[in-house]
This record gives sequence, C-alpha cells and structure tokens, in this order.
Amino acid sequence: MDRRKAIGILGSFGIIGCKPKRDIPFISDMPDTSLPAEIIDTPPSLAQIYSDGQTIKHPAGLIKVDGWTLLIDPDASSTYIQKRKEAENAEIELHISLIIPDEKNKTVTIGEYGCGNGILFDGIFYNAITYQPTRANEKTFLTILETRNGKVYKIDSVPVSFAVYHPEKKDDKRNHIFSEADLEAIVLQEIDSCYKTFTHLTQANVYIHKSKDEQMRSGEYNGNTDEVHLSSVVFTKPLFPLEGTMRLYHELCHAALQKLKVDTTDPRQMISLYSAYEKIAKQSNCTLPIKISFIGPPAFLEEDSLFTLFDESTYLNKLVGGEGIAEYGHPYSDYDELFASAMSVMRFFTEECISKYQKLRSADKRVAVKAGKIILNTFDYISQFAESFDPNVKIHVLPEYERLRKVFR
Repeated sequence: MDRRKAIGILGSFGIIGCKPKRDIPFISDMPDTSLPAEIIDTPPSLAQIYSDGQTIKHPAGLIKVDGWTLLIDPDASSTYIQKRKEAENAEIELHISLIIPDEKNKTVTIGEYGCGNGILFDGIFYNAITYQPTRANEKTFLTILETRNGKVYKIDSVPVSFAVYHPEKKDDKRNHIFSEADLEAIVLQEIDSCYKTFTHLTQANVYIHKSKDEQMRSGEYNGNTDEVHLSSVVFTKPLFPLEGTMRLYHELCHAALQKLKVDTTDPRQMISLYSAYEKIAKQSNCTLPIKISFIGPPAFLEEDSLFTLFDESTYLNKLVGGEGIAEYGHPYSDYDELFASAMSVMRFFTEECISKYQKLRSADKRVAVKAGKIILNTFDYISQFAESFDPNVKIHVLPEYERLRKVFR
C-alpha cells in the first residue's frame, strides 16, 4: 500500500506514521488500560499546558510539540527499547499515546478515535502523534506504556493540555468560520462560498488550525460540539485545486447528517442509509464491522468496485498523476462516511462517478444504484427544512442533482 495512503487512513484516526514491517493489531484489539484514580481525577487546571516548540521529557526520549503534532525522537526511543530488552531479556514494546478517559471516567482505551498513538515494534516507529484540536479544559493524558512479552507492566501517565486555537468571539464578517492561519483573500472567498451552500443545513463552527506539517491534511467533524476542524495546510499548500474546499465540503456533509442522526422521531431514513452501507459491504464480501488496522484498510477495499465508486481518493489519484491521496474518502468505515464520501464524489467528480457506475458489472450495478438512490434520498430528507429558506438548496450543494437523480433511480 502506498505510504501516503497509509498516512491518510491513519490520519483519520489521529494517527500518522510509516508502514511497519510486520502486522500490527487492529485498534479494537489494543488493550484497555486503567489509570490510577489520582491521575484520572487530576483537575484540568493543574495539567501542564504545552505550546508550539516546547518539549516533554521522558527516558524514552524528548517529545517535541510542533503545532498540533507531537514528535518523538525515533533514535532515542529505539535505544531505550534496546536497553530495556537487554535488561529484561524479553520482548519489549513501547506505546506512546494521547488518551482521554471513557464515559465512566475510570478507564482509557488506547487507540481511541480522536487520540494519537505512537508504536515502536522492533525499531519501526510511528514518530508523530497527532491530536485533534479540543477545548483546553478537556482531560488529556500523555501515556507511555510498556509491555513485556505482550503484557502491560509499566505505565507513565501525565495530565497535559495544549494551547489550541479555539476563539469564543465570533467574527461578524465571517460568522461560524475561524482561522488561526492568515489565509489569502481568494482562499477565504472559497471557504465562504462552500460554507454558504450549507447555511440552512448546518450551523457548525469551522476552525482552521495553523499547521506546519504538510502530511497532516485530514479534517474532523465533532458531533458532540458541532465543530469542524481543519488543518491550514490544505488551503495554504494544496496538492490539487480546491483541496481545502473539498475537505470542508466533506466535513460539512457530516455536520448536515448529524441533525438526522439525533432526530429520533423517524429513524427510517437512517436505517435505510445503514442498509445501503450493509449491502455494499455484503456485495464486497466484507463482514461488519469492517476493521481498519494501523496501516490502513484491507488492500482489497482500496480496489473494490463498489466502495471505490464513492471514494474521493479513487478519482484524486488520477488527478494528481497516480500518487496515492488517501485522506479523502473512506466510505468503508461506516454509513456516515459512506454518505459524506459519496456526496463529495457526486459534487466534485460527477462525470467520473457516472462513467465508473456505468461500467460496473450487473450485480454490482444493482447494489450501487440502490445505494446512490438512498444517499440522495437522505440528502432530500435533510434538505426538507432548508428548502423553506432556500428552494434551490439541493442544487447549490449538488449542482448536478437532477442528473444524478436520473442515474441513481
């Protein structure tokens, strides 16, 4: 699998790194680890706040704060592990994580979504931990965990906080959009234009965080806070035209779907959307839930005719000359991602999507047409309220809506 493909998938979990030389456990297979109550109960106000450029000291090496990425020295960590292996005469593994307590506030799941992991396996190290921007008062712990012959035997955990951009005051000129980075006027116009098409579908706040790491191009929608978080690099150093706009569009689709997810008055549409995802998975010979490992999805999913139909990276790879672009689209993750990815494909790659659909074999085409119809039906359902304010909202969000309706009918 292409390294950038792996990076993109890992980025969606808040993880980034190079491809290891041996299999790594699935995220769901990582151990649950309890932290001492005195650590869990530490008030957020007592957590050490780290800013860009500062370092966190540990015997495994210095950990440097670089924007919203933690950089670990792989040489120092390798040396540390080697010494531990010789001293213990055992297989030693090191897990460095940013983690948050679960709902019971007592246990922590290593590899939880929205947190970062660095893992050292026999010298192959993920040397960057990325943390999704969060409010400063959320509990976050930097945890360095060692295992001996596969069993946890040592945990160092420190409550930390990060100086993350999160202004409370709104900009009257650009309501709901906040940028830590200085963006050019033409870029701001593109952002405004994209957001305005969703004005009556979502009121999510958008935060664009200043980032120096050109590999961290992923975004996130937080349904709990109704916030979209993006890295500035997709706007300041795009790999292709409108990269930032495409990323924003994808996350705003998540935000629009969120209203339907929390509306329990009529669950039929959500059941229908899940059914479409389930049938694609079944046709693709997948067992649900589909597990995504630390090095990305199973290889066959990246070539599957149905999932790739609704995956932005399928079309972006051709756009950038065959180079792997994975941060855009992973419809195989769940029905929410299927909706956001499919909407983005229909918006930005209409011709290519229709052409690819028409070339599908009959069995796949029957599943694809039903899935496409359900995705558009879901969009219709979400747009009902918005149409009372903007009768053309569907055309604004999907300019080729009418044509797509004729294809997926």
